[in-house]
Amino acid sequence: MTTVNHRHERIGEEIAHEINAMLAGELKDPRLEISVVVNQVLIAQDMRHARVLVGARGTQAEQKGAIKALEHAANFIRHEIVERLQLAAPSYRCF
Repeated sequence: MTTVNHRHERIGEEIAHEINAMLAGELKDPRLEISVVVNQVLIAQDMRHARVLVGARGTQAEQKGAIKALEHAANFIRHEIVERLQLAAPSYRCF
């Protein structure tokens, strides 16, 4: 396993951990009251994008509601992940 792949895996695990923490108590949408958990996070090679795979228990209508709630909260989740893990690249000035 290369160092790059290992780094992708570690970052994916940290993202999954943080989102699961948000699902456990920070996201207050009633549609997320069913059991929703992050199963896997796939990181793009350039590390600019991540695909989060989730699992939800409940009826099909409850599952669809949970997905809608996650889509609605996507910007908040994205912002929190960047803040918590400090993933954004620092901005540099050229003199």
